[in-house]
Amino acid sequence: MVDKFTFMQLVDAELHNEQERGRNMKLLMESWRDYIEEEQLDEGVYDQGIFKAIFLAGGPGSGKSYIANRVSGGHGFKMVNSDVAFEKGMKEAGLSLNMLDLSPEEEAAKDEIRAHAKALTIKQREMWCSGRIGQIIDGTGHKYNKIEKLRALYEEMGYDTYMIFVNTSLEATKNWNRTRERSVDEETILIPSWTAVQNNMGGFQSLFGKNDFYIIDNSPAATPEELEKMWKIVAKDIAQQPITNPKALAWIETEKGMCDIPLPDPSKGAMGSTLQERKRLKIKIKKQLL
Repeated sequence: MVDKFTFMQLVDAELHNEQERGRNMKLLMESWRDYIEEEQLDEGVYDQGIFKAIFLAGGPGSGKSYIANRVSGGHGFKMVNSDVAFEKGMKEAGLSLNMLDLSPEEEAAKDEIRAHAKALTIKQREMWCSGRIGQIIDGTGHKYNKIEKLRALYEEMGYDTYMIFVNTSLEATKNWNRTRERSVDEETILIPSWTAVQNNMGGFQSLFGKNDFYIIDNSPAATPEELEKMWKIVAKDIAQQPITNPKALAWIETEKGMCDIPLPDPSKGAMGSTLQERKRLKIKIKKQLL
């Protein structure tokens, strides 16, 4: 199958090299059809995990990011987590990830990096939502109303939503915090956040429903067997579940219809008989590659 870069080279060749019309047109039509049928659909409307959103909840130092990576691998989910961009920005700025060691000037720089990381993550999430790609939203869950509103936003788009709650004791959370690279202050951040998350557990279970709410006990650390069990749950009960939401089904049908673009007619020239037709067709091709 011709890759995307070669495909666009073929498009340009058709526009500027009439002598290669026959050979390139054949390759162009084959690669276009292959791309639409194999890549566009397989990585779009037929993508594993499409229209599925998993929310993570757990206080700082609960190990939820580690667990998310272990239980979601191979299921096609994108990770929504501003901490990734934040930690990268901190390292690039030469700042310590230990929040207890920062000077006032470094605190100001940290706040600026955090704001940029959140803005970048929002744009990333919007891009994935535009394709209804499956996502794991990694957050502490200490603000119930924030999760409630974000869940409603995803469901309005047609997503099925779930929650994995990483449960830890306060002592275990403190131990995790002391040993991880990015430590936070216990009295002002860790304990209040842990308490708020624990208080929200019942509310989250009611919000998502008992069939879509999963708890992993990570104190002591979850065993490989427990993680494998959750991985299978994510695969069978979430990622592989058929889509039944009417909004999602309608969106999929619309997207599939947009892929049904007629191939160019070689009898009218490489890319159409007029410059306007050539431009119009090239725009259509680019849309298929977005």
